[in-house]
Amino acid sequence: MDTKQNEKAQATTPSSAPAVSAGSENDVAGIDFEGVRALSNTEFVPEPWYKRLGWGILETLVSLGLFLLGILLDILKALVQVVVGFFTGIVKIIFAIGRFFRRWHRIFHEVDGYGRGSFLIQGLEQFKCGQVADGIIFFSVEVLFILFMVFWGGVDIFNLIPKTVTITEQSGEITTATCLAEHFGSYSYQARPASVYVLIRGLISILIVVAYFIVYCKGITAAYDDYQIVHNFDFRQAHEDQLHVLRNRDHYTEIDFYHDSALSIRHKMRKDYGYSKLSARYISYVPFKRIKPRNALWIVRTWQNFVDWFYRGYSEVRDHIRAGKWSSIFAKYLDWKPAPRPSHYGLDVVRGELEASLNRFHHTYDKYNDYLGMTRDLSAEIAVLAQTDLVLASAFAEDSVSKTNGLQPIPHDQKIKSKDIVSRIVGTFGLSLPLARDVARIVAHGLKKGGEGEAKAEVVAAHAHYLDQLNTFKDKNSTKRLASVHATEKAYGDYANLRSSFDQGKKAFLEKLENGYGVAPKEAEMVYQDYKLAIASTDDDEEAAKKQLLYRQSHYHKIVVLYETYPFHGQPIHFKKEIKMYTDERFAVTVLSLPVIGAMATCVIPLVFSIIIAFTNYDRFHTDGVFGFSVDAFGNFASLGYAEAFMRLLGWTIVWAFFATFTNYIFGIILALLINKKGIHLKKLWRTLFVITIAIPQFITLLTMNLLLGDGGAINGWLLTQAWYTSESGISHWLGFGHYTAGVWKATYFPFLSSTANNSVWPKITLILVNMWIGIPYTMLSTSGILMNIPDDLYESARIDGAGAWTQFWKITMPYVLFVTGPSLLTTFIGNINNFNVIFFLTGGGPNVSGVLSNANAGSTDLLITWLYKLTVNKYDYATASVIGIGVFVVCAFFSLIVYKRLGSTQNEEEFQ
Repeated sequence: MDTKQNEKAQATTPSSAPAVSAGSENDVAGIDFEGVRALSNTEFVPEPWYKRLGWGILETLVSLGLFLLGILLDILKALVQVVVGFFTGIVKIIFAIGRFFRRWHRIFHEVDGYGRGSFLIQGLEQFKCGQVADGIIFFSVEVLFILFMVFWGGVDIFNLIPKTVTITEQSGEITTATCLAEHFGSYSYQARPASVYVLIRGLISILIVVAYFIVYCKGITAAYDDYQIVHNFDFRQAHEDQLHVLRNRDHYTEIDFYHDSALSIRHKMRKDYGYSKLSARYISYVPFKRIKPRNALWIVRTWQNFVDWFYRGYSEVRDHIRAGKWSSIFAKYLDWKPAPRPSHYGLDVVRGELEASLNRFHHTYDKYNDYLGMTRDLSAEIAVLAQTDLVLASAFAEDSVSKTNGLQPIPHDQKIKSKDIVSRIVGTFGLSLPLARDVARIVAHGLKKGGEGEAKAEVVAAHAHYLDQLNTFKDKNSTKRLASVHATEKAYGDYANLRSSFDQGKKAFLEKLENGYGVAPKEAEMVYQDYKLAIASTDDDEEAAKKQLLYRQSHYHKIVVLYETYPFHGQPIHFKKEIKMYTDERFAVTVLSLPVIGAMATCVIPLVFSIIIAFTNYDRFHTDGVFGFSVDAFGNFASLGYAEAFMRLLGWTIVWAFFATFTNYIFGIILALLINKKGIHLKKLWRTLFVITIAIPQFITLLTMNLLLGDGGAINGWLLTQAWYTSESGISHWLGFGHYTAGVWKATYFPFLSSTANNSVWPKITLILVNMWIGIPYTMLSTSGILMNIPDDLYESARIDGAGAWTQFWKITMPYVLFVTGPSLLTTFIGNINNFNVIFFLTGGGPNVSGVLSNANAGSTDLLITWLYKLTVNKYDYATASVIGIGVFVVCAFFSLIVYKRLGSTQNEEEFQ
């Protein structure tokens, strides 16, 4: 039997493979090992090197083309967005102004008389709410602003209006000019030519007006917030009534919410359904007309249909490409999808907005209810002070917690500071730190005053004082307040007893409510208004008036329930606590205020001033005395050839910024890779040598290079006297470039940083090379830290997968470095557009070749920023220089926005690991 099995195994085994031994375990399993080896063979024949090289070059070219195409599309998209954004911005500004005035209109009608008075006299509502310091500040700011505008600001702003003035020259000739004029005189109008300081004062006055407007809006908002804090339950109920009416709008048969005006809805809610004045107003704010979906305009529908059609075809093409050979190249460019269309209509949208508004109200104002917090804190402190002996034992470290912690008892005749007692009070009683500090202060004061006996008396007295304070607070804010709201609710249902008082007049009615029912003055005024509305709207029909007042009573009962279940004591924070907040939870505002003020003074105001100067004719012909608002500066670009010069220098500026940025970046990375390469010795020494170049101030390096490479510099002097050349006869001579005129040497010398040569190519190349000497060490240092933090596991995995050094660099090192340094690379590029130092210290903008640039007072190596400097300092053409400054700002902003949107550091931050 065994022999037959062996023969069968030999028959099924390939001739080239040895036979499986008889009786083995593998043979019993019937496994064909040779077949398994054949199936598991992973050997493959690689493609020829020329194919791989060709595909690599093709993929690189396609990736570069797609990158450039993406940038071009981004540029076109940005231009379209600018045009569309201009018109949509105008529309948004109009709507924003409308929302602004609607908000202040609502605030004016929702607050009380003090709040409305705050629109004219700042601080009235703050005075009423007990915020005396805040009220004084707002009122003082308003008074100072009025005085400033009367005596200085109004005149400075008036002087910004161009006026025709008479100028008497030194020769006696009298001329007239339309310019900015300085107004002076008391009764009759007189004007004299103004200096540039008139423009500065006018600008500062306008900024002060803007600042006061912000403070004014802040004052009104603060007054409104104080009113909502004090009347928290009324506003809360108004928000909840909004939601209730929205959910049950079919029950209000007297109102057509989809067609009635807000005023009509408000009146019907008050008259027919008995809602309070505030609730009715809030219900009228509900955008009922947005509940029913609307059909979009035909042009919008057409565009949406086109986008849907295009995306369907785009999806099919994308899936086809992703399934093909080019998926690795095109995949990252095929992630576009239409932006979701926000829904502004529908019941869910409107209800979500109202619920979010109610949540914001709770989050903003509920924290000002200090009833529960105060009663909790006072009760806890009273419970501690009631244990007089234990409090003193804690002070002298004789309590059980101190003994457990191994503290030595303190002699009773020793004076103890409050800060030494706090920790033991916290440990013994578990009080919060502020309450423990208060208890420790009481004990320490008694010990300092008269020893242990006096400290015990102080604790007992403090216990009695806090207990009385707690009872008074509860009586005022719970018992009396709750009695008042119950009395108010009762007054709505007691029409028969109150009607006679109502007929006697408002004063008698209010006295009846306050003295007979115990209604608070605010609620008494509210009840009177509701009685007046019910009687007037029902034509003095007693039953109808009773019915409407019962409606109002049912609504007010909700507020009564709130007071019963959640007592409220709304108290706006006072000035001292506000100041303390800026050292605690608002400390970030305190820290950032100084940088913001500095940025305003050194950046924003000069920028605004420069933009204003661009719209004047302020130059050497229109000096301080005769300049005014004009567009001459923009006209000079066409009439004086500045437009062509601007475009030429813009091209050189971009070329310079590109090479100055990426030469430093690429060679800095290469240098960092060389230094960090394994096997390189003395790495710290090499880094130190390059750091030394950074230690020398940049302007010193630039001035040194100017001396070496300039017209009379050492390098050019050496080339003039020491270079070799071979003549046609084959005899070698010392070549003095300054004396040799035959052959290929046509220039007198190599014009590295020449300011007189006609050829500007060498100076530009030299600028880039010198900038590399300055900038490469910075990139080397920054990327060295990045390279040392790249995980070695990535390289190890890549080597296992067969990736070479070049593949590892492009797939691991470069993406990692570019991801981290992307924002820095962008800021460096923008900084090189405005790199004033390198150009100014090396070439001064030269050489000054004849032609368009020379006529525009520019050199061939000038950047836009150095050209701006020359126009300002040499030609006093301030207006044209300001126009160039605006152009530089637009160029920088354009490149920043385009590149920023393509940076992986900003778009895919969550993918970085």
